[in-house]
Amino acid sequence: MTPYYEDADAGITIYHARCEDVLPSIDPATVDLLLTDPPYGIERGKSLRSREVRDVNHLDGLGWNDKPSDWLRIAEPAMKTEAWLGEWSGAAPVEAHRCLESAKRFGFSSYHTFMLVKRNPPPGLNPTFTSSLEACWLFRRGRPKFQHPRGTMVPNWYSVTLGGPRLHPAQKPLGAVRVIVEALVPRDGLVLDPFMGSGPIAQACHELGRRYIGIELVEDYCRIAVSRLSQQTLDLTGGPA
Repeated sequence: MTPYYEDADAGITIYHARCEDVLPSIDPATVDLLLTDPPYGIERGKSLRSREVRDVNHLDGLGWNDKPSDWLRIAEPAMKTEAWLGEWSGAAPVEAHRCLESAKRFGFSSYHTFMLVKRNPPPGLNPTFTSSLEACWLFRRGRPKFQHPRGTMVPNWYSVTLGGPRLHPAQKPLGAVRVIVEALVPRDGLVLDPFMGSGPIAQACHELGRRYIGIELVEDYCRIAVSRLSQQTLDLTGGPA
């Protein structure tokens, strides 16, 4: 399949396609880290974001809420025998269990949790606790090396104030994904992202000297990701996903 964007010198490749159409073509046993933010928590109807109700019906028309349930099965052959897996999801225990059970099928075990802490979480429609946390559940297969150059201990959380322009329904700050990529992937290592969104992981890899393969179904987000790579705009507080 022809890439939507390719920078051979930087090792950055982006595909505008469904992930299940691209993943089987990736060279086997080459990926050091599969880090991705699969569609979750976006349903038909209304979403309460940034303290106002927004219609999200159009997202289904874009295919955003489509996720093949066996995406990890399709992606796993591309991963090295010793590799990392990071999946963004909700912070509830049921989400941790779901992600772990899926990862265990392919020889991964639980490693750690990286938390995104929202200082100003969006309000809910019902009286309950706020949704202040999102989690990146981290798993490993074998004993891949922890890479972080500043020592062995790295904070497992990143604090963000939501705000500014939203380029994507989900919001993962560049600063947060930089921490994960730098800690887990060696220089010139390869990161795979089957649900790229607007490219924060692509930008982090480009800035940190890691190779990257990203796949995104919505062409508008591919354009945004390519623009981010060309502009290299640093965002360490609350950038768009």
